[in-house]
Amino acid sequence: MIIMIKTNGKYRPDFAVAPGYTLAETIETKNISQKELSERTGLTRKTINLIIQGKAHITPDTAYKFENVLGMPAGFWINLENNYQETLKRLELEEQAGNEKWILDEVDYNQLVKLGWIDKACSKNDKVINLWKYFEVSSIKNLKSVYPGLLRKSCYGNASNYAVMAWITRGLKIAKQIKTEPYDKDKLKSLIPILRNLSQKKDFYEELVKRCAEAGISFVALPHLNRTFIQGATRWISPEKALLLLSIRYRWLDIFWFSFFHELGHILMHSKKELFIECENDNGQLEKEADDFAANTLIDLKKYALFVDKMYYTRESIVGFSAEIGVHPSIVVGRLAHDKKIHYSKFSDLRPVLDFFNKK
Repeated sequence: MIIMIKTNGKYRPDFAVAPGYTLAETIETKNISQKELSERTGLTRKTINLIIQGKAHITPDTAYKFENVLGMPAGFWINLENNYQETLKRLELEEQAGNEKWILDEVDYNQLVKLGWIDKACSKNDKVINLWKYFEVSSIKNLKSVYPGLLRKSCYGNASNYAVMAWITRGLKIAKQIKTEPYDKDKLKSLIPILRNLSQKKDFYEELVKRCAEAGISFVALPHLNRTFIQGATRWISPEKALLLLSIRYRWLDIFWFSFFHELGHILMHSKKELFIECENDNGQLEKEADDFAANTLIDLKKYALFVDKMYYTRESIVGFSAEIGVHPSIVVGRLAHDKKIHYSKFSDLRPVLDFFNKK
């Protein structure tokens, strides 16, 4: 008896039945012995016996010999063999998936489904198999090679680097669909004033994607994934194309723009071989350099110094200074709060939140 398991509306056997089982039934029904079948097909008795035991395959040549002798189409025997081998492999993969179910403790599968990044699945094994397809790997262990070094990094004690991989993977999938010009460092530098000025626009996302593409950068913003705790990442897809990926973990406009220019700093100043991930607790030298680049690009250091020297922080003075330097007032408010010139609760109405994903 073959036991069937229903998964995603389809019934699948929980063990593989070798085509030799059908062959044995067929020759018994036709009163043909294995010896006679051997003589009529020209196959050795050993080969016939191995097929019946499921230890030898039915090849196309064998299938046509069976068709001539037993009267059942060669396609029938070929399909039996193919289905058998496919079922064997599926059961092997399901066993492997069962051994990799731990990934479901690292990645919030239900959140991926809710975001539309992966298909729903009922069983844990099917979820693991869907994650293989999502990551485009044959095993979770292969992610160590796809993202070398990432497993040695961590933003927080309870962060999951596999969740980070899931987030970056989604960014890469989108980035590869964005057509960009070959990376041009000088072009990118010339675009910085334009990119800065976009902070003053209410709907800037599409133009930001377009402008970045002109310099060889695929810009992608994604929702924050549970257990990632990161604001952004930078990775080179090829020597001619970079991914600048932002997580809308904190939706305030000033944080978005600081994170954007932080990642842009990595692209302009640092190695193409590195995967840079922006974490709050990362105080390394390269991260400090990217922080300084973002801060000084958004607000000129000398002009900022003159502004804070006055120690006169009102809504009018902040809006006026923002207009003077060509950035959104939230960027000035965020900088003042970061530098402890004002409390974060002050002028909160000048710090709008982003609604990219509510519109999509």
